[in-house]
Parts: sequence; structure tokens; C-alpha cells
Amino acid sequence: MATSHPPKIEFAFGTPSGIRATAKEFEKESDRAVVVLGAAKLDNLLYQLLAARLIPCSSGDDELLDGDRPLSTFSSRINIAYRLGLITHNFAKALHLVRKLRNDFAHEYSGISIAAGPQRDRIDALIHPLRSNWAFLWILKTYFGDGRSESVLFRAAVTLMALRLLGQLEVTVPIDGDEAMEMMPAPETTGDKKPDPPATPSSPA
Repeated sequence: MATSHPPKIEFAFGTPSGIRATAKEFEKESDRAVVVLGAAKLDNLLYQLLAARLIPCSSGDDELLDGDRPLSTFSSRINIAYRLGLITHNFAKALHLVRKLRNDFAHEYSGISIAAGPQRDRIDALIHPLRSNWAFLWILKTYFGDGRSESVLFRAAVTLMALRLLGQLEVTVPIDGDEAMEMMPAPETTGDKKPDPPATPSSPA
């Protein structure tokens, strides 16, 4: 049976097949895997978003985004995406919560749970602003069984965040390099008054 979509869903996220494919990425993974893989997906989407917004790099490796470069970390990509106006402050805060959860699970190999300790606190902070949001609730009900466990809520939240970044990626255009400032002033045009040359420094007595 076809999934019923509220009127705004395709405007917010794109095609139903794209929504379904994104949700399925987080559907059956373990909690540890969904945290690590979910953060990796969001990090990669930020990479694509920044690459789409910045003036294209002329070399194979991007001197800002690739390797051990200034914008090669999840944290720096979140911050610059916010400062460029690609995401809001609240979205940046949510992405940082996912980043911190990723770090928790990446550095602890046992005795860590998404439903206990500081991890649960991070999930609560992530979900709190979404609890009455129509899109979050629709994703939760449609793809995750309308559950209320921390694990299910996190999956729905990461799905929502990924879809929002994908939507922003579709409408992002590069910065217009034609408006960049040259080091040398433009050639003098007819009718312009020629400026006086700079004074020659006098020789010391």
C-alpha cells in the first residue's frame, strides 16, 4: 500500500522515494552503528553543501574541505555552515549534539547506551524542540513505528536532519566569484578624473 504523505511533505523533503531511502538507512542498524553512521552521513552532507556553496576548487583535493584541512572536521563544517547562513543556529546545535554522541560511541567500546547517562541527556536535548513538529512526527510514525524509545527517536531525528540538508543542497548555488575584489583597481574609464600620483618621499637632509 502506498504511503500517505501530508500536503507539505514533498515540498519540505523532495520525492517520497528519496524520503523512504533515507529512512531505511537508519532502520535496522544497531544503536552504535546508527549513531556513528548517522553522524557520518550528516558530516558528508555538510561537505557537499559547503562544496556547492564555496567557489569551486581548481585542484583535485579541496584545500579547505579535504584531508587535514581547516574545514575537514564535522565540528568545523557545522560552524562554517551556520556562519555562511546555510543552517540556523538551532540546526547547528542539533548537529553538534549528534557529533558529541558520535564521539561518545566512537571512544567507548562497551558499557555505553543510547538510553542512559549523558547519551540519554543528549538525545533528550536533540528531541525536545522536535516533539510537536509535524514533519518529525510524520517520519516517526511512517518509518519507525511511532515508537518513543531513545533509539527510535534518534533515528527519526537523524532522518529529518539528513532530509533537510539534502533539500538545502538542491537549492544551494556557488558564491558569485565575479563580484570578488581584484588586487588592482579596474582600468580608468573615459571621463574619469585621473587621480594625482602618490607623493615622492623627500630625501633625508
